[in-house]
Amino acid sequence: MYKILITDHILDDAIKILKKENFEVEYNPEIDKVNLKGKIKDCDGLIIRGRTKIDREILDNAKKLKIIVRAGVGLDNIDLDYCKTKNVKVFNTPLAPINSVAELTICLILSLLRNLYEANKSLKEGKWLKKYFIGFQLKGKTVGIVGFGRIGYEVAKILTCFGCKIIAFDIDISRKKLAEEIGGEFTTDLDYVLSNSDIITIHLPLNSSTYKMFSKDVLKKMKKDSFLINTSRGGIVDEEALLEMLESGHIAGAALDVFENEPPITEVEKRLISHKNVICTPHIGAQTYEALKQESIEAAEIIVKFFKEEIKES
Repeated sequence: MYKILITDHILDDAIKILKKENFEVEYNPEIDKVNLKGKIKDCDGLIIRGRTKIDREILDNAKKLKIIVRAGVGLDNIDLDYCKTKNVKVFNTPLAPINSVAELTICLILSLLRNLYEANKSLKEGKWLKKYFIGFQLKGKTVGIVGFGRIGYEVAKILTCFGCKIIAFDIDISRKKLAEEIGGEFTTDLDYVLSNSDIITIHLPLNSSTYKMFSKDVLKKMKKDSFLINTSRGGIVDEEALLEMLESGHIAGAALDVFENEPPITEVEKRLISHKNVICTPHIGAQTYEALKQESIEAAEIIVKFFKEEIKES
């Protein structure tokens, strides 16, 4: 019997699937690193989400581990190179959160343009500030989508329904066809996107080439009074530089679902969160019942297929 350890919150659907297939399942969604090092020694498979960090120290203790399934998309919390060295296969469930993250992105864009958070907050405080809350409509805006993968493409499709002009940026030229299918423009020139967009929304993986990709120099290339949305990974944006651009007024506002440190711990992050022109949420892009259900089921099914030798590589 194979033993599967689950170290982050997933739905019972996954556990039921695994137990039906006679796997031994240990569900420990709040486990810390110290205890994980002990628990992982006799595990054949591991299911995680974004909270659990799989580094060399953990992998060196995983004597029997054959597979890690990341329920969700991002793999930046796993040492992929060392997994290869240890012959541990890594899978994710990239289709599950597409709609949920895309919908949150649209929600944040609209909330930012109409200043919904401050309007709601002031009314709850007993203030009626109708004249103060003059926002912007989304129709007619040019939106630059930086990273035109599955989620970026879904965001673009929705935005076209609002009457937005789309400029899609990606280093993969094959994505050009998808942009053209929805009447959008495609480019591999980031400067062009930044200087021509009213709104920039980021949909990139976090890796060595994208870490702090949105530096001060890059942020300065955005249109004056434009807006920045990030629902991908916090480390992609230089938070200190973003704060400076917000305080100078160069960037009109930002909506952030992600931070470099989660939960946020730095003074810069705290100042961003409290900034009047920033809307932020605690990395809830994939936090819908539908996305959680799909990624839970897919994660369990990957485990089953792997040990039945129906799949070998991600």
